[in-house]
Amino acid sequence: MSDSLVNTFASLVTAAIAAVSTGPSGRIDLPQLELVATVTEPVNGFDSDIVGMDGSYVGHVASQTPVPLTILDLPQEFVEAVVEIEDRRFYRHKGIDFRAALSAALATANGNTRGGSTLTQQLIKGKVTGSERSLRRKTIEAILATRIETAVPKEIILKAYLEGAWFGRGVTGAARAPQVWFGKEWSKLSLGQVTYLAGILKGAGQFDSIADSAAARHFSQSRRDLVLNTLLERGKISKIERDEALVSDLNLIPRSSRQIGDLWVLRAVAREIGLRSEVHKAIAHPSFKIVTHIDQNWQTLIQEVLRSELANVPRGAAGFVEMNTANDGSRSMLQAASSFVTAGAGVRSGVFLGLSPSGGWLVLSSKGHRDGTVELFREGYIPLNHTPRAGEVFVINDSGKSPSVETTPLVQAAVVLLDPTSGAVLATVGGLNPEVSEFDRSRAMRQPGSAIKPFLWMAALKLGVKPDSVLSEDPKPYPSAQGFWTPKNFGGNAAGNITMFRALEQSSNRAAVDLAAGIGIAAMAEVAQDLGVYSDTKMELNLTSALGSSATTLINLCSGYAAIVNGGHPVVPHVIAGLSLRGEVSIGKPQRPLASLDSASLSAIQSMMRGVVTRGTAESAFRGHPVAIIGKTGTSQDHRDSWFFALTPDFVLGVWLGRDDNTPLPGAMTGGSGAGRISARILSAAFEANLIDGNGNRDGTDSELWPPLVFEP
Repeated sequence: MSDSLVNTFASLVTAAIAAVSTGPSGRIDLPQLELVATVTEPVNGFDSDIVGMDGSYVGHVASQTPVPLTILDLPQEFVEAVVEIEDRRFYRHKGIDFRAALSAALATANGNTRGGSTLTQQLIKGKVTGSERSLRRKTIEAILATRIETAVPKEIILKAYLEGAWFGRGVTGAARAPQVWFGKEWSKLSLGQVTYLAGILKGAGQFDSIADSAAARHFSQSRRDLVLNTLLERGKISKIERDEALVSDLNLIPRSSRQIGDLWVLRAVAREIGLRSEVHKAIAHPSFKIVTHIDQNWQTLIQEVLRSELANVPRGAAGFVEMNTANDGSRSMLQAASSFVTAGAGVRSGVFLGLSPSGGWLVLSSKGHRDGTVELFREGYIPLNHTPRAGEVFVINDSGKSPSVETTPLVQAAVVLLDPTSGAVLATVGGLNPEVSEFDRSRAMRQPGSAIKPFLWMAALKLGVKPDSVLSEDPKPYPSAQGFWTPKNFGGNAAGNITMFRALEQSSNRAAVDLAAGIGIAAMAEVAQDLGVYSDTKMELNLTSALGSSATTLINLCSGYAAIVNGGHPVVPHVIAGLSLRGEVSIGKPQRPLASLDSASLSAIQSMMRGVVTRGTAESAFRGHPVAIIGKTGTSQDHRDSWFFALTPDFVLGVWLGRDDNTPLPGAMTGGSGAGRISARILSAAFEANLIDGNGNRDGTDSELWPPLVFEP
């Protein structure tokens, strides 16, 4: 029987099945969806290497969603191999291949189970029906496959199938399959490698965890050889091509050999791709490299200083989960624990259950199946300086000879280094160890405390308030939602008057609220929002915002501070500089509307912030420091956050210290004693490494020193 007659018969049978099974007396309801749009919906994943401005490798970033591809970008041998192996009559059937289905049924009856689904049916399974084993699912799949064939060209169906096919090693879609298996692009693959990738579509899961052994290599080659022989039999390649490919080495790379890079940078890049549509659209082509502004020298130096300076902070459990004895208790506890500990390189999460009668800790870990495993850890592999309670979450470290339970630092840190002229992010660190906790604290919403005050001062200067104007430090009640509120100064309750410039140097709370009440809190909000301090949210319009009660992020504060040293121009922090594909492709930088800040006001605020460092709240941290900066400390309510911002015309360095559970820092840490001290250490180390000079220039060129301290007490 000819293919045309078979297809006609198949169409009639499918139509009859559809009429009976989905009609008034049928028991199958077809999914309510726009079939063509669902099946051909464009994918928007990304997969790209990241390089520095000098072309040096920084890392690799990829989405978990498929990457778009063009069939013409794939080797012809690969496309032909997929069709020949997976669906030989793809271009001749109408969605269902009755010959293949009958052949598969006979083979299964003889004990040789195999599938008979077409590529179209597999596409419907991946996009619509899922992989449930039932006659109902297969019926729906067949009906929809025939319908989509009448509405969509074969080339589109094949493209959609290849974009959504599973290739193992965590990769969906053909676009990036050669990278994870061979570390190459499609154009660089040999015929043997191309046919291997076509072969593993039969069951990529079997190949996903292949070890680098002789047996594994033989197993891999057998799949390639099957495809090569099939292509030869069907006249797609010559015998010489087949023979050469049979003896060629596959050169599979180990699963973990692909370079990853600095995890904080990778997360910043991935986040920015999601926010910048022009970047996302451009990197749909996997050959593009993403060029970043990240300076690896600074990135490495900052992380080394943080590890050193915070090596002796208190340690304890990474978090706490409620004990759950329900049927899915283990699973839900492990899921909750994963929010505190990232399953990274050599680490996983564990929940303390109790002490073992024979000694040691019983820990529910994420090892094994989805409900986890209860492991026993004895002395030598548990932190003896911590008394645990049931439900506490710990890090289990597998990098040593035996797994061990570890406590984690209870104080965390985040640092951003920004170019104030462009908004380019030169370094970004979101915590002490991204392998343990991937939570990026540089983007976390926290109360800025007194670090917000320069924006109040700029609003006042903009309105004509003079730097030597007198503010009151007398205790005064102000109306609030709870009735009345009287601000207090840190470290004492001085009363009397204080000049505006001296009040910023000493970070006077009472003077700040007096100033905000005088100019109106809306004026402060306008400046802070225009400069990007509150780009994600609006500043709360109440007087406590003058003391930093309205939360924002470290990266946004750095954006706002940049305007103080760049002539008052708002910037948008960004990591991505451009794209590279056989030459630089510029995508431009994000822009923010211009603000209105005059040079006299900026000079005045710079002078006051120089006073913060030389005789104010940061004086002890920067006494005798080799780098001339201006800066501002910040301490939030109850010492929950410690901030410091160091500025020169060439950079903004923002440092935050705090605890993830938002409890007070140990030792009543302030902006000067915590973040200020670490900022001073980072800049000293950068000076010693010749990354900056004494005037804070990164490129070694001279620039003007800061304005003199014209406002003397």
